[in-house]
Amino acid sequence: MFYKIVEIATAERVCETYVLVHFWETEQDVTRGNPPVLINDFIMGLRPTATRLKEGLEATNGVEVRPEDLETVERDVPGEMRENILAYWQRATAKGWRGDHSAAGARTTQPFSENGCVLRREGAKITEPIERDQSDPHGILERPDVQALRGQTFEECAPSQL
Repeated sequence: MFYKIVEIATAERVCETYVLVHFWETEQDVTRGNPPVLINDFIMGLRPTATRLKEGLEATNGVEVRPEDLETVERDVPGEMRENILAYWQRATAKGWRGDHSAAGARTTQPFSENGCVLRREGAKITEPIERDQSDPHGILERPDVQALRGQTFEECAPSQL
C-alpha cells in the first residue's frame, strides 16, 4: 500500500489536526498517476508533548502524584499520524472500502463503496464539509517533522500483508 499526505491543516470547528490522505495499492498506480483507490480525511487529537511520571516512579492507587514527580516529553507526532493512517487502511481493507471517504469538499470526488456496494455516489453532497485553516492551536503544523510530510508518498505493507 502506498499513501500520500495531501494536506495537513487544522479542522476549524474542533481545533484538531486535519490530515487528507490518498491511498494506492501499487507503486505503478502512483507513478502512472492513477486515481487513488481510497481517499480519507482524519481529525487527529495530536499534541507535541506529553506529561508522564519520571523514570523509576510508579503510580500507586491512593497516592497523590506531586508535580516534581512529572516530566514533559516530546511525542513522535509523525509516528502517531502514521499509526492512525495504517489503522484506517487495515479497517478499510477488511471492509472492502474504495473511493472517496472524505468530507474535504462540498461534493465527493469518487463514489465510495464497501465490498463493491456503492454507499455514496460520485458528486454526492457532503452535508458538513470540514472547514480547515492554518491556525495551529497546538503547535503541530509548525513542526519541521510534520511539515516534511506534506506531499510525501509513503510505502507501507501490501494489502495481503495486513
